[in-house]
Amino acid sequence: MAFCEIQLSTGLVISPDTCELVTHTREAEATDHPVEDGSSIADHVIVKPKTFTLTTNWTPRPWDDSFKPGGANRPQQAFDILAMACQDKTSVWIQVDDIDYQPVIIQRVTMQREFADGDSRTIQLDCKQITVVQGKTVAVKLASSLKAKGKPKRKKINLEIDNTTAYWFDSA
Repeated sequence: MAFCEIQLSTGLVISPDTCELVTHTREAEATDHPVEDGSSIADHVIVKPKTFTLTTNWTPRPWDDSFKPGGANRPQQAFDILAMACQDKTSVWIQVDDIDYQPVIIQRVTMQREFADGDSRTIQLDCKQITVVQGKTVAVKLASSLKAKGKPKRKKINLEIDNTTAYWFDSA
């Protein structure tokens, strides 16, 4: 059994009583295209994002001060919160022992009750690690040749990001 903590984008932190199992999956897909004789050629490999399944146990009364209030509805409250994060497609941060999973999205959340265990519930999370990309606005300096008239000319723009140069054709 391992320590586990789940932090939502709202800042709410919830902790199950135990984390029983983490199953990691790493996949790659080869793209293939048919050629003239009908056979396939694999020309690229796409590495898919890491996925993992987290199996947790929840009881009405936590063994520590996490996720108050406690009570008979605690497992259902946890399920509802995690299901809402799944539905809203918000990123979460998950820590299991000394491993940080961030940012991730919850793809599926399931709850199981074993009646022999009384009021405890098992909640399973299927998660995918994501990459958050933020756009930037950049200043563009136009070359003086943009003002020229006549034949279409190749124009050059120097972007102030990574010394990137972009070209386009203008018919002005």
